[in-house]
Amino acid sequence: MNSSAIRDHAVKASLRLVGVLQDPHQLAGCFQPAGQPRPALVEIKRWEKAGVPSKLVEEMTGCATPFRTERFAIAGARESLTIDTRAACEKPLGSVPQKRFGDFHFLSLNSWKHFRGDHAVTTFILPLAPRQTLVRTRWLVHKDAMEGIDYDLDRLG
Repeated sequence: MNSSAIRDHAVKASLRLVGVLQDPHQLAGCFQPAGQPRPALVEIKRWEKAGVPSKLVEEMTGCATPFRTERFAIAGARESLTIDTRAACEKPLGSVPQKRFGDFHFLSLNSWKHFRGDHAVTTFILPLAPRQTLVRTRWLVHKDAMEGIDYDLDRLG
């Protein structure tokens, strides 16, 4: 896949996915019918009970490499950051115990990474000149996953 095709895929995927992530820290004032728990908060409690961290950790000053990390709930089926919110890859990534793993992200000065139960996306940016920046994005699936069998490239977000 050439660089313009990769860029086009990234832009289209990003635009399609607006609204799929649910920031649990922004849900406190959201409308929810009386007596019904907020889905994102239910997910967080389930993760924490299973020992899967989800709380915001932010070190932006006083360290060599500032970073921010947090886990967000995913709307809908809650499996992955795809249009239908279902897993894009049939093989789980690593030893993730379940599909409903949320979106664990790690942000640093010039890179960001998103890890889900079925795939991960890493993006690295490097300024080259005042009007030129190198952007490198990689979509990662299980090492044994086969394109067209276990995943469809167009479904990866």
